Amino acid sequence: GVKREMLGDIVTEDGGCTVAALKNIAGYICENLTSVGRGSVKASVAENFPDSGTDSNFELLRCYVSSMRADSVTAAAFSVSRSTASELIARGELRVNGIVATKPDMKIDFGSKLVIHGRGKAIIASDEGITKKGRQAFIIKRYR
Repeated sequence: GVKREMLGDIVTEDGGCTVAALKNIAGYICENLTSVGRGSVKASVAENFPDSGTDSNFELLRCYVSSMRADSVTAAAFSVSRSTASELIARGELRVNGIVATKPDMKIDFGSKLVIHGRGKAIIASDEGITKKGRQAFIIKRYR
């Protein structure tokens, strides 16, 4: 009964990791999680979630698109062609702020988090304005 929406970020540390989970399932996970793969694990509820330090794991990219459509922004964020980005969207592989994007012409807002399973995560960090040629410029923080 544990769904992906009930779990959040995973922060790895030497000898272990911390997983963010909803309070109502944290106890259930602690009682029932005894192994991961072939290794045994011990789970406990922590009061505070550790700082992941993820800012150092991002690279900043300046991107330019003709519009803030999902296919254009995805192509720029993940360094793929626009047609490949459209195929990923059609297959339901792109999540925007946790919601599956189904249309290539969906408008992407600044501050949105884009995730493609197996390809990574990117955050539209800031609006850099319109260029002289009329293209939208923005900064992307792409997870390495």
